[in-house]
Amino acid sequence: MGLDVFRIAVDSFTTIFQNKTVLIFVLLGALLAGVISAILLAQISSLKSTLGPGILNSTASTLPAAALQTALAYLLAFLAAALIGIIIAFLIGIFITGGIISGAYANSKISFGAAASQSLSRYISLLGATILFSIIIIVGLILLILPGVYLFLRLAVAYPACGAGKKGAVDSLKNSWDLPDGNLLSMLAIFIILFLVVAIVGGIFNFIFTLANLQPVGSFISGFLGYSFVISEVLIYKNLSANKGAPMAKAKKTAK
Repeated sequence: MGLDVFRIAVDSFTTIFQNKTVLIFVLLGALLAGVISAILLAQISSLKSTLGPGILNSTASTLPAAALQTALAYLLAFLAAALIGIIIAFLIGIFITGGIISGAYANSKISFGAAASQSLSRYISLLGATILFSIIIIVGLILLILPGVYLFLRLAVAYPACGAGKKGAVDSLKNSWDLPDGNLLSMLAIFIILFLVVAIVGGIFNFIFTLANLQPVGSFISGFLGYSFVISEVLIYKNLSANKGAPMAKAKKTAK
């Protein structure tokens, strides 16, 4: 039995509003995106104010040595602060993703506290799976776009396999590789639908709030919508696991 592309795509968004535990985690993730955006914008504004138009509108060859050193020092400080912020957001994001996975997999049968506890207990494995997944996809994209897309589809349900299936980092990737047989095109269709919705709706809100000088609000909305991808992975994982388990259960019943 194949994947119901339209149903999974729709449920990836409706689950956010129907599942309170998922909604709380998604709001936390979206808030994190908005806060990071606000901090980066504030740092950029501070950097521009500190350096002043004289330095910003000059080239390295026309700047005095002292001014150039000052500009480089502030720029390096900004980059260091931005990098630290990204790392912190990444680490917090894994916890949030784990909570969303637990909540979506349990279908509202798990409290926020229980989902948070489960996410923490799976944190190291989720971190390992994230690092391995990222390395593999980056290598695939460097080689060519198509191998990267193929690898992404094969490993797309590694997170729910790790967070909900309680497998280790390596085993979750192996499990994800085995599950999608015959469903790669359906999975691609689901992700394309989600991408178009998030890109169009998020793009519109980002444009509106950028004009209003409220970019963090746009980042909040984009982050909110973006977690639909995590939920879709959970729904795909549940469907594929059920489909794979059905023939095995039938075979055991027949053997008896």
